[in-house]
Amino acid sequence: MFGTKVAKVAALQLVTVLLQAFGKLRLLGGIVIFGMEQQAAVQSLQLAFWCFFGLLLWNGLYPSLLFIFPNSTWCRYNSAMMDVILDLGYVLTYLVMVILRMSELSLKASATGNFGDLEELKFSNSTSPNFWNF
Repeated sequence: MFGTKVAKVAALQLVTVLLQAFGKLRLLGGIVIFGMEQQAAVQSLQLAFWCFFGLLLWNGLYPSLLFIFPNSTWCRYNSAMMDVILDLGYVLTYLVMVILRMSELSLKASATGNFGDLEELKFSNSTSPNFWNF
């Protein structure tokens, strides 16, 4: 019925959408909610979030064209171009939200709680010697 290339592309698109959704959607939604709490950069954060969400929805829908027109060259070419455009859209909306707009948000109260022992919370920019011992 469908070629293996079409099935591969559809499966990869599904995995991409799921990774984007589970990897970034909660984080970006949290940033928007935090911005709403702080009343800072709310409009731009919401716009970037809904753009990201729209790109995610479109990325889930457009591969179905490959099933409708499996032997069409223009469909394959446009799908490849659309994939590039969507990937750039993901990166740009993520950068706008996380890098540019996060600087406008500030936490007015310090967060206290049980986040772990001091040994667990130590951060380092070097790798453990055990990492290099295979």
